[in-house]
Amino acid sequence: MPKRLLVATLAICLSGASLGASAQGAGNANDWRWSYWAAGSNVFRSDLEGGGSSGSAGLFTGIAGVKPIDAKLTVSTSVSFNLLDFSFRDPVAFGGVAPWNRVYQPGVSVGVSYLLDSGWRLGFVPTVQYSGESGADFGKSIVWGALASAAKSFSKELTLGLGVAGFSQIEKNTFFPYLIVDWRITEKLRLANPFAPGPAGPAGLELVYDLGSGWQAGLGGAVRVFRFRNSESAPTPDSIGQVRYVPLFASLSRSFTPQVKLELLAGMAVGNEVKLYNRDGDRLVKEEQDPAPFVALTLSGRF
Repeated sequence: MPKRLLVATLAICLSGASLGASAQGAGNANDWRWSYWAAGSNVFRSDLEGGGSSGSAGLFTGIAGVKPIDAKLTVSTSVSFNLLDFSFRDPVAFGGVAPWNRVYQPGVSVGVSYLLDSGWRLGFVPTVQYSGESGADFGKSIVWGALASAAKSFSKELTLGLGVAGFSQIEKNTFFPYLIVDWRITEKLRLANPFAPGPAGPAGLELVYDLGSGWQAGLGGAVRVFRFRNSESAPTPDSIGQVRYVPLFASLSRSFTPQVKLELLAGMAVGNEVKLYNRDGDRLVKEEQDPAPFVALTLSGRF
């Protein structure tokens, strides 16, 4: 996917649209339908190319609401909060000190979708998010933009779509297309985008098998990119950090009720990169990083 998406920074904000699309057939016409999620992840420490090592832990939380106005028009909203805790050990390329530590990412989105007579559903979701360390310049730490999408259910088993997104992403403007896939291959086997607010993010595909009794198992891959403003007291003041990895994972989940679902992910983060930019967005350091194991646990549901 071009620009490798900034999906990590925006995954939760964009989730309102995907949750809305998946819930179109449920509930009364004028009811709000609310979803929640809380996920924790840990990418274990691995070696940096120039010497030293790094790892990270993350917390992803939020709620999203979807309200059908009538048979064709639906509105949505979501509020989220991410906490990313990075750890570095003797990172040579960064002068032996951690270039950043803890990053906060509160965000909000609103959305609207409309079902055409042809069966295509059009969606538009503006989003805004703060992404920075404590002590970072607030006005310089804002990510904002919007996505537009079009998806169609060609049958009860197959929904396909295409979207495009554009964002102002802390001294960098990013545009990218993305695919929407929901294909029930058999009664038990399904290929779809991963759960957007979870640690894997929506920028990928997951093949899921229904084991029965609420259990599901899956295999998948995605792309995650975190970009954020560093504090004014960081080793490089007011700088910009960026971390990228590709999680390849196996999942096991259990839906206890419609209100409670628990999912465990485990796998390897590959294609890892750690970058540091100056306050104007000019790159100072680029470090490749060895593959690293990761685990994640997500609690989600509806209320």
